[in-house]
Amino acid sequence: MGALKGGVRRKHSDEFKAKVVTQCRQAGASLSGVALSHGLNANMVRCWVRDSINLPVAPSNEVVPQEFVALSVGEAMSPPECPAPDIHVEVRRGTTTVNITWPLAASKDCASWLKQWLR
Repeated sequence: MGALKGGVRRKHSDEFKAKVVTQCRQAGASLSGVALSHGLNANMVRCWVRDSINLPVAPSNEVVPQEFVALSVGEAMSPPECPAPDIHVEVRRGTTTVNITWPLAASKDCASWLKQWLR
């Protein structure tokens, strides 16, 4: 690790960090601007903001820790079925427009057809 400027590492209280993070979350606030106004490194403040994402801010601007809530999930539940994605192509040539929907599983066939059509 490189040498610290001045040789002293500052330790910031949790209250101070929460205050800085709250200022960063204000509409229109610049993280770099908030860091600069407090004489802090923007990368350090960015870490504080990232680490606080899971800690909601109470109306009094205090950081409130989240609690773990166990949920039971029945075995009968299965993930929802998602339809396979399709390839959508819109080709315009002169005054002609062609819209094609092609199954993703046949992507090689789609590429061959498109190559032939564009000749």
